[in-house]
Amino acid sequence: MSYRNVFGVSVFAMGMAFAAPAAMAQADAPAMQPPAAESGATAQSFPDAKLESFAAANVKVEMLNQEYETKLQAAAEPAAQEAVATEKNEKLAEAVTSEGLTVEEYNQIYMASKSDQTLQSKIEGMKTMGDQQSSLQ
Repeated sequence: MSYRNVFGVSVFAMGMAFAAPAAMAQADAPAMQPPAAESGATAQSFPDAKLESFAAANVKVEMLNQEYETKLQAAAEPAAQEAVATEKNEKLAEAVTSEGLTVEEYNQIYMASKSDQTLQSKIEGMKTMGDQQSSLQ
């Protein structure tokens, strides 16, 4: 599954996609806003080390999105949905920061990749390389 298909919005906005409206109101507003620096960002705008970190974090974020989609759909009460959404957002942030990125950097690279096919292809290649290295270990 491609990261482009998984993320239509920033990591936190996506995390809240299945949450109750009350949970959405509590989301960290700055994290949900598209980064101001995204315009004009290209594959050359980001060092390879950041792109590699993004690719690794993106794999983790995809897995978390799949895991928590089921949990959010199973949560019947708004309070339960809010709790699951909060936990998901914490796990998403951990996944991103554990790879050496801030949530803002992750969102900037994601937003830039939406409009830059070269950047998207480069990231997909890095994800593939990471998968191959993981299977060799």
